[in-house]
Amino acid sequence: MNHLATFQARSILALGLSNALALGCAGQPEERAETQEIIDNLQQAGFPADDITVVDDTVYVGRDAVVSLEASREMLEAAGTSQEQYRTNNTISTALIKICVSGPGFTGVFSTALDLAIQNYDELPLTFTMARAPSSGCNFTINAVIDPNMNGGVAGFPSGGLPYGTITIGGQLAQYGVDTIEHVITHELGHTIGFRHSDYYNRAISCGIGGNEGDAGVGAILIPDTPSTAVVGGSIMNSCFQASETGELTSTDLVALRTMYSAPRHLPASSTNWGWGNVSNVRLGAGDNVASVAAGASVSLSSNFFIDAGLGGCPGCISQIVFGVSGSGSKQCIYSGAGVVNSSAATTLTAPTTPGTYYIWAAPQWQYTCNDALNNTFTGAAVGVLEVYADPLSWGWGNVSNVTINGKPNNRRVRVAPGGSLSLTESYYVNAGLAGCPGCISQIVSGIEDGSKACVYNGVGIASGATGATLTAPTQPGVYKIWSASSWQFNCNDALALSNNGAATSYVEVDSCGHDKCAAGGALSAGCDHQCVADICAADSYCCNNSWDAQCVSEVATVCHQGC
Repeated sequence: MNHLATFQARSILALGLSNALALGCAGQPEERAETQEIIDNLQQAGFPADDITVVDDTVYVGRDAVVSLEASREMLEAAGTSQEQYRTNNTISTALIKICVSGPGFTGVFSTALDLAIQNYDELPLTFTMARAPSSGCNFTINAVIDPNMNGGVAGFPSGGLPYGTITIGGQLAQYGVDTIEHVITHELGHTIGFRHSDYYNRAISCGIGGNEGDAGVGAILIPDTPSTAVVGGSIMNSCFQASETGELTSTDLVALRTMYSAPRHLPASSTNWGWGNVSNVRLGAGDNVASVAAGASVSLSSNFFIDAGLGGCPGCISQIVFGVSGSGSKQCIYSGAGVVNSSAATTLTAPTTPGTYYIWAAPQWQYTCNDALNNTFTGAAVGVLEVYADPLSWGWGNVSNVTINGKPNNRRVRVAPGGSLSLTESYYVNAGLAGCPGCISQIVSGIEDGSKACVYNGVGIASGATGATLTAPTQPGVYKIWSASSWQFNCNDALALSNNGAATSYVEVDSCGHDKCAAGGALSAGCDHQCVADICAADSYCCNNSWDAQCVSEVATVCHQGC
C-alpha cells in the first residue's frame, strides 16, 4: 500500500520529461509562476521530472511530500555530499523546543493512532519534545487533518528552520487498524522534520513499482550510522506501507532521529563570548555548570560577566545579560546598565516540569530595560545543563520513587567509565485496578538511555516494595538519562522488547577518566570529563602532569564546588 494511494482519487498529473507542466486547475498567473519556480528548483536540486507531481498548484515529490517555494529554494542553497536513512537539506532549528500537533478532527482509532505517533517522537531524547494540542509552551503547531477520500498520507518538508505545517491522513486507513494508522502518521511527521523516503532511490523496494525519486548530491543525504540500502519493514520512512505495520520506529529510525536531533549529550563550557562582553564561571547550585534537579524545582545560578558596549561600537548604549532554560519560559535578566563593567551576579531559574535534559543559555541585549530584554530574548549560547528528573515518576496506576544509585540516597547523578556498571534501587507501587484492569499483568522496566535495561517488576494486582538492577552504561562519553517505564504485557521478556525509553529518574555521565576524580590515582587528562578535571589541572598542573593525589581529590570541592 502506498503512503499516497489517495492520489488515485484526485486529479493527478505528473510532470513529463518534456518539462511541460500540467495543472489540476488553471490557477492565477502568479500561482503558475511560483509553481514553475518550485519545479525548476527541484530539478536543479536533482529530483527527476517524473517524480514531481502537481495537483491544484501544489507541488509534490515522492508522491506524499509537499514542497513550498521557500523549501525548494533552501534545497538549492544548501551544500552537501551524498553518501537506510536519508534527510533533506532542510531540517528544523535546534532552537525549536516543543512541537505540538493539533488534530481536533481525529476521533476513535485515528485519535489513538495520533497519540501513539506523537509518543514515538516525544519519548526520545531529542532537541524537541512533541505533544498533542492543546498544550502549553508550543513553539510550533502542526495541523493534522483527515481526508475521507484518501488511503495514505501527505506532508511536506521543513523550511526556515520550522516543520511543515500540515499533515493530511486518509480516512480510508480505518480499514487497517490503529497500528497501521500510527505508522502513516509517524511517517508523515517524519517528513515535516526533514526525513526523506529511506527507499527514495528505488520505490519498488517497498511499493513493488516505481523508480528513483532523485538525489544528485543534495536533498537526499545519508544520515551517518544508518544503512544506505532499504528493505521492506526496515524503516517507517519507506515509501509504501503494509497492512500489517506495527507503527513503531525501527532501530535505524531511532539512530537517524538521534543523529539529526540528539538532545544535549556533551556538556558545554561554562562561558561564552560575544565580542563586546562575556559570561564565565557559570555555576548551578553549589556545583559546576551542570545540575540534576526535580521537575519544576528552583535552581540558583551565579556567573561572572564583563561588558564594554564600546567594543560593539556603541559606548553609551544600555546593555543587558539574560539567562534562561531551553524548553521553558524561565529566564532572568542579571544585569542592565551602561559603560564598562566587570562583575558577578546571581539569580534563580525554574526547571521545566517535564523530565529531560535542557540547556542553560546566556544572551546579550541592547534594550532600555531588563523587561525589554526579557521580552526580546528567547534563546542564547549554551553555558550549562539542567538534568531534570521525575520524583516520584507516576503514571496513574503506579509509580517509582526513592531512586538510589550506587547505594547513595538522593544521588541522582553518577559518573562511570565507558561501559561501566551501576546499581539501581527504587521503590514502586502498582495498582492496575486504577486503570480499570485489576487482573492485568503489569511490569516496570528501568534502563539507561543507549545502555542496558532490566525488568524490575512483573506481577498482578496491587503491589509495592523495593526493587533494583545492575545496569551497564553506554561506551560513548556523554550524559545519559536513567529511566523507568510501565508496561502491560504477558511477561518481562515482552515488556523488555517493547520498552526502549521512559521518563528520567536520574542521570549518568560517562567519561573517559582513568579513575574517579574523587579517588587518588594516576594523572588524569584535562579533557576526560566535561569541566571539573580541566579546572583542577588549570589550577594545579601536578594533577594532570604527575599524579592525581589526595590534594587533587580535595580540589574537587575547593575548585569545582562538587561533593565526593
